Amino acid sequence: MAARQKTPSNPQVLRIEAMPLGFGEAAVVIELAAEPPKRWFKALKREMAYSEGLETASAKFDGCFVYLVGLDPALGSAVRCASRLLAAVQESLEHKGAGSHESDLAADDALHPAASRQASRAASGRNEAQMEMSGSV
Repeated sequence: MAARQKTPSNPQVLRIEAMPLGFGEAAVVIELAAEPPKRWFKALKREMAYSEGLETASAKFDGCFVYLVGLDPALGSAVRCASRLLAAVQESLEHKGAGSHESDLAADDALHPAASRQASRAASGRNEAQMEMSGSV
C-alpha cells in the first residue's frame, strides 16, 4: 500500500508546448501526469542554473504544470531545450539516488546565494515560498 502513495521522482511528461513572447523570448508549458515531489523542482532549478542560456530563464510551478519563461531563441527550439532540461533533471535525480534532505538543502544554499534566492522567490511566486518554508522544518 505504501508503494501506491509514493510519488514518482520523475513524473511522466504528458505534453510540452512552446509559445513565442512579444519581446523575442519564448515560454514553454510542460504538463506532467502528477505533481512532482519538491526535490524534483529543486533539481530542475539547479539544472537551469548550470545550463548555458537557461540561467536567466525562470521556472514557475502550478500543480502538474511547469512554466519556463524567458528562453533565449538563440538556444534553438524551445521544446527541444525543455526536453533536454527534463532529461538532465531525470539524470541528476538518478545519479543522486537516495540523497538526504539535508544535502539537498545544502546544495541549494551553495548554488543560490541569498540575493539570488530572493530574486528567484519573486520570480517563481508562492510555490517556491511554500517549498522553502516546508524545507526549513
